[in-house]
Amino acid sequence: MAVTVKNYCMNYTIPGAYKFHPTDEELVLFYLRDKNRGGPVPSDAVKECDLYGSKEPWEIWEMFDGGRDNVEDHELYFFTKIKYKKNSSIRIERRVGSGSWKSERAADEVHKRGTKICIGYKKRFHYFNENNPEQNGGWIMHEYRINKEDESVSVFFFFF
Repeated sequence: MAVTVKNYCMNYTIPGAYKFHPTDEELVLFYLRDKNRGGPVPSDAVKECDLYGSKEPWEIWEMFDGGRDNVEDHELYFFTKIKYKKNSSIRIERRVGSGSWKSERAADEVHKRGTKICIGYKKRFHYFNENNPEQNGGWIMHEYRINKEDESVSVFFFFF
């Protein structure tokens, strides 16, 4: 299978033997920033999905064919809109299905390669559900965000 990538100068196809393994910098600069600005993104490898909705992580995984044999490293990438808690422009709603995404630590800065310029943030979460303890910690999500004033969409990759 080949993935078609649209570049600002030309269109080109990535051979099927290549895997989608973007760096943190690439996710922030070429996917998240462009998506937030309404521009085109380089490929359709990052899907649209509401990761803060009524579906459980495993249902989202199956919905996007994450269980198929050719998904290497058990990773899927998504764009999702930020949802804020009621009456708050700061606190983000992190419920998913009957559980929630729990932060494991503070966000790390993503720097432009070769510089100390911060272009975004990366934060790790795990799934927590007190009513379904066998799933606790079984799903990991990394959230990538750009600076607060530019954000309306975040990009995530999650895996089990």
